[in-house]
Amino acid sequence: MTGITEEKKTLRARYKDIRAGLDTKKLSLKICENALSFEALSNARTVLLYASKGSEADITSLLPVLTKMGKTVGFPRCIDSENMVFHKVSDISDLTEGYFGLREPDPALPIIRKEDTRKDTLCLVPALAFDRRGYRLGYGKGYYDRFLRDFPGKTAGITFEKCLADNIPTDVHDMKTDYIITESQVTKAIED
Repeated sequence: MTGITEEKKTLRARYKDIRAGLDTKKLSLKICENALSFEALSNARTVLLYASKGSEADITSLLPVLTKMGKTVGFPRCIDSENMVFHKVSDISDLTEGYFGLREPDPALPIIRKEDTRKDTLCLVPALAFDRRGYRLGYGKGYYDRFLRDFPGKTAGITFEKCLADNIPTDVHDMKTDYIITESQVTKAIED
């Protein structure tokens, strides 16, 4: 294992332990409140969410609110061991258990093709932790790094304040988010 890989493994265990001690339900509601006050979300025509697993911040309560606002909402579905696509979802019942036990959209639902997304699309990105530069500590599979590589819209990392690190070690393939949303703030990622 490389030094960065080993360091990330150690950090993953640390942030899983930190999240285990949090009231994630209560904090997730505050994150959703902050997300709804975020200008990039207000201005977005399409918002890409995710369905949380375990102690991740749960932002699924945004779905009915965004749908009422007339926005197109998408959730990711893993299509193979390396790639994911987003499908248009209008109700939480459109999600069923898929890869890695994650709730994913029914494959029959319309796909929101990345090449059809524009600058007015906002992708809310999950992770174990983010640093203040917008780099994420994911689960090591690289799905979001590959998806975000040429994504034209804005991105916001979703994390708990206690999982906001000063520095996450990065590899060349790691993608950063433009913003970070926690239960206490919405901040622009610090430039490298």
